[in-house]
Amino acid sequence: ARVASRILSAEQAVIFAGTRRPLRWKTPGRHVATASVAGGASAAAQELATFTTAGTATSVAITSAVVGEVFETYVAASARAHQYRRAHRPVDPATVMIDLAEAAGYGDVAGRRATLRVTRQAARWLSERIIARTATRFARALVPVVGVAVGATMSGWSLHRVNQLPLRPPSELEVDALTSDLGGLGDDPRWSGETPGG
Repeated sequence: ARVASRILSAEQAVIFAGTRRPLRWKTPGRHVATASVAGGASAAAQELATFTTAGTATSVAITSAVVGEVFETYVAASARAHQYRRAHRPVDPATVMIDLAEAAGYGDVAGRRATLRVTRQAARWLSERIIARTATRFARALVPVVGVAVGATMSGWSLHRVNQLPLRPPSELEVDALTSDLGGLGDDPRWSGETPGG
């Protein structure tokens, strides 16, 4: 539980970083390729540690699995941030967290707005899934050579699922901001039907 909490904290930090400072490339394919390369590199590092390091092999391999998991989350958050920006929508880390949970298999948030309660539910579900996901990443990397290919494929597929998600409905704060912006149009004579000075 302590490890899961720390990994979740790291993932929350990289989700925030991914939404505020996403990767430079904006195309979904580049993000999938980045995740695939990172997943393969993480698996290769685990294999190297497991089969060549004496004494500290397990701790190094587990660390590699955790780093791979966290970096994949950053790439996914970055990809999702670019999707919202292309739609001229504000990027909210809480919304992105819910999206990533849905992409990972959490069905209770599908089509729901990003509220505080939904965000907490998604975060709790992610925390329960983190150990299992990291353990799976660790286990598949123990298969020589094939583990690298599987790691790359699975990471790429995870990003593909993120890219295929429809954008979440606007949150209440986003709707309020849009309403406020539209409300200001009533003061503009071009929208009120009046002519300036007349």
